[in-house]
Amino acid sequence: MNVVRPRVIRFGVFEVDLRSGELFKNGRVVKLQGQPIQVLGMLLEQPGQMVTREELQRRLWPKDTFVDFDHSLNIAINKIREALGDTAENPRFVETLPRRGYRFIAQVEGVPKAPPTLAVLPFENLDHDPEQDFFGEAVADALITELGSLNTLRVISRQTVLHLKGTLRTIPEIARDLRADAVIEGSVFRAGNRIRITAQLIQVTPEQHLWAKTYEGDLADILTLQGQITQAIAGAVQLAVSPSELARLGRPRPVDPEAHLAYLRGRHHMSRWSRASMEKALEYFQMALEKDPRHALSYAHMADCYGHLGFWGHHPFPDAYRKAKESALKALALDDALGTAHWAFGWATWLNDWDLDRCEAAIDLINHLLGFNLCIQ
Repeated sequence: MNVVRPRVIRFGVFEVDLRSGELFKNGRVVKLQGQPIQVLGMLLEQPGQMVTREELQRRLWPKDTFVDFDHSLNIAINKIREALGDTAENPRFVETLPRRGYRFIAQVEGVPKAPPTLAVLPFENLDHDPEQDFFGEAVADALITELGSLNTLRVISRQTVLHLKGTLRTIPEIARDLRADAVIEGSVFRAGNRIRITAQLIQVTPEQHLWAKTYEGDLADILTLQGQITQAIAGAVQLAVSPSELARLGRPRPVDPEAHLAYLRGRHHMSRWSRASMEKALEYFQMALEKDPRHALSYAHMADCYGHLGFWGHHPFPDAYRKAKESALKALALDDALGTAHWAFGWATWLNDWDLDRCEAAIDLINHLLGFNLCIQ
């Protein structure tokens, strides 16, 4: 099923922006807020189809909310009709299906569709060893990067979803806060150099599982498995993936297991955003490169580390940016599609060399590689 939905829906003289939650009449804002505009949004997402009272309650009136649902829903529908100049007796827009639900009956014009927005939640660590938590975080982080590189998809940034690790909130609640069309959640289990990754894709409206699968393999094949998962998710949401994107995701990308584990530990420390954690990350990246001098990801994130440490004043500025550029160039010599390496190189050439042309060239490459598809909210 396709989760791509219109951003703005038009009917008659009205427009509804589903993301901002605003109703317009002839271009002017009509006051309709809170649950009434949310109910209208749900009806417009499925024009001509019944939206049941149970669906409305499950999404907009959580069970732990102590309100009279029937009374609140009736008020919301009345406010919608008042804003639209509609009536229950002779409906032009919202039809009541007694004791069952409501249906939006007016003709909805075709409008441009926005790319679907996905949120990748932190993956659960099934062996429950806190020392291995970095692995689940790393798999989710890698999927965010892989999915964000697809030009027809928007992916919410890692920092925005990281606080949801271990949350007891429901998928609809999470999606509503993040403004996501679908959510990816999963788990990881590692035993030695064997890994098992389980992932599932959940559409928010109407709520349903679109896809789920378990992948098993050697740690050496983790990048290849992540590419396969990304391809499967793109297929589940019916994205148009270009031949070049398919080729990139489908190519074998073996890694040295010990080197990659060191790299993942480095990424775990790097995400803590402190001087001590950045310096610890550098130690792990160096450890990874000692085990595998061709581990391009370690060079790329080493460059990013040096750039931040120099910018914060924790390392001598010229030395930090010299090392950042050297590491970035080594990463790009191994894999010129690494957005992190292009970013680190552009950042260093701008702040240290004042070479704006080379910085802009690096940013253009990043935009081409990632398509501006990571949503920082």
